[in-house]
Amino acid sequence: MMADQGGEAARGATLRPKVRRSNRLKLIYVATRNVPQDVNSEEGLAIVSILVEARIIDIDQEESLLSFDFSRLTHYKVNNGGRIVSLGIGLGMGANENDNWMLSEDILKLRSLEHLHLCSCGQIPFNLNLPHLTTLVFHNCRDEVLENYRVLNGVRSTLNVVIVHEEFASNNISSLITSISKFPSLNALILMKLGEHVNLDPLLQQLQQNAPILRGKLAGFGMLNSNLTQDHLVTLFCNTLPLYDHIEVLTFQGNRIESLKVLADRIADIPSHTSCFNTIRGISLIENPVFKKLKDNNNTDEKAALLTILSRFKRIERIEGSTYSISSYGPEIEYALRIAHAGRILVEGTYVDYSHGDNNKMFCDNDNNEDTEGCSNNTFDKSIVPLSV
Repeated sequence: MMADQGGEAARGATLRPKVRRSNRLKLIYVATRNVPQDVNSEEGLAIVSILVEARIIDIDQEESLLSFDFSRLTHYKVNNGGRIVSLGIGLGMGANENDNWMLSEDILKLRSLEHLHLCSCGQIPFNLNLPHLTTLVFHNCRDEVLENYRVLNGVRSTLNVVIVHEEFASNNISSLITSISKFPSLNALILMKLGEHVNLDPLLQQLQQNAPILRGKLAGFGMLNSNLTQDHLVTLFCNTLPLYDHIEVLTFQGNRIESLKVLADRIADIPSHTSCFNTIRGISLIENPVFKKLKDNNNTDEKAALLTILSRFKRIERIEGSTYSISSYGPEIEYALRIAHAGRILVEGTYVDYSHGDNNKMFCDNDNNEDTEGCSNNTFDKSIVPLSV
């Protein structure tokens, strides 16, 4: 009996390499049939291996061997050489499908990868040594993934971190922000879809408490589709942002900000020496109720509130994704945004009063294209990457 068992073990040992070779051949077969031609063949094979390891596709099932939608499962983008620069894993699955999968080390073969979007990832058991990675999205990932900041020690470039979590629990906020503050080379933090019942006050408090660590890192901050109100906005501007030295871009798209009047009334409470007065260049308010009011010529109260804010935050030149439509806010707001872009703070110092207009207004001369000379046509900011999630 023992001899038979030994013989079985020996036969198993000799068969295992063949099994591995068989799986390798299957991977190559599946990749050949399903990876688009614009993708580098080696990187396409690595992605198929990632999908198999994550149990997103099953190469032992005949259907998978025949075909699957590579584009839908990966949302990939390539550079001119066919190298992957943007990749999503887990995005094509249903809500309860294969939750909490493990990321394979094959991801490290994608040496040109800049943007990585992980959905429902449960484990990253290695350092993400990706030299060009600039944006990392955690979409409904397990808390253990978010808290394991050490996996980012291999990231060499500045990093924009996006967290999307529809079922985020308020009692996890403290550990989340503390962990994020330890992310190396953190450049921007965006929180999205945090859930209808999440209490945002503890989150704002944690941003204040972790300011000593984050203040020298963050250049961009955003809260999108997270039920942020004008009261939260006041807390951010009056209590949180004054603690940060390098914030340049803020995005609050898709929230419940009804008015800017409360913030305008409190703007004087912010100490005049605060760094954020001199660093913030853009704030996105699109898809908030107040955004339509700012474009309503009859709503002078909201326009006056915005002008008060702009008179203190002298560098703000954008209040949406780009400046192509700033004339729709009326001449006074358009003027304030344009001269901020031109650098009026350098001429007039730290306080500019736009509320009474100016007799020396200058606009772009080309009415057909407002984004020509001297007018920015960039998307909102390179430090904040807009996502469709």
